[in-house]
Amino acid sequence: MNTENQFLDAKSFRYSLDWRFFLPISETSKILYIGEGGSEVQAFFARLNVNRFSVLDGDNLDKIRSSPDLPSTFDVIAIPYDIPSHGEYAALKKRLSPGGSLLIGFSNRYLSIRKNAISLLKLRFLLARAGFSKVKYYGIFPDQYAPEYIFPLNLHAVAFALRHRYQYRMKSWLLQGLLFSPFLFLLLYCAPAYYAIATSDNP
Repeated sequence: MNTENQFLDAKSFRYSLDWRFFLPISETSKILYIGEGGSEVQAFFARLNVNRFSVLDGDNLDKIRSSPDLPSTFDVIAIPYDIPSHGEYAALKKRLSPGGSLLIGFSNRYLSIRKNAISLLKLRFLLARAGFSKVKYYGIFPDQYAPEYIFPLNLHAVAFALRHRYQYRMKSWLLQGLLFSPFLFLLLYCAPAYYAIATSDNP
């Protein structure tokens, strides 16, 4: 497959996504990746000399509680392509070192037919209930597997992404209507998908 076709194929492109560069890592970081394609992701981090890397298949997420094959804690846990179960956030938090980060990619319940899609508001509630007090959210467009834009959830960032993408694809009067502040505020909750980065400050 040539390079051009790889970038047209979302499944081939997914393992070079920008979510990896959101991770606060160093060469000594312990990382747990949960999901499919773990060997490809592990190879990416190995090229950066990050070798303390564990993989857990998403279908076995319940093993996060007591799996003897996993280290006790991690500096980063990454689940970039839809967490299989939204009931494991407290268990994931216990697996983080103090100051460790949990990265989650999730589809918007209102715009996706994926089984594990969830709304931004519902995830906010679940992470708070699990004890995460520090969480940053980012919108993803057009989807998690081949995003063109990853932006902080504020009106300025959403306006920039819309203007950048549609300035030559849409009538200027229509684009200006989209950039009207009340509509932009609505769009914050209508992104196709999101990233959440939650930080653990507890031992």
